[in-house]
Amino acid sequence: MSDYSPEYLRRLRNEIAWSDLLDRLKWVHKIREGRLVFQCPRCRETLAAVNARTNLGRCFCCEANWNPIDFAM
Repeated sequence: MSDYSPEYLRRLRNEIAWSDLLDRLKWVHKIREGRLVFQCPRCRETLAAVNARTNLGRCFCCEANWNPIDFAM
């Protein structure tokens, strides 16, 4: 059980910048056609991207999804 409320975790998840997170993790990523794209940790394809509106990542190859907290863990 978490000591943090769901509202706090949701707010934190939405405030974490993917580009900063990927830089800190030294994760393969770049801007392609205005979108932040990165290498999927699951299938290793470079078909993963961040939806700027929702701040969620998705791999369009293996269909995995992450928020920044889940990705870092």
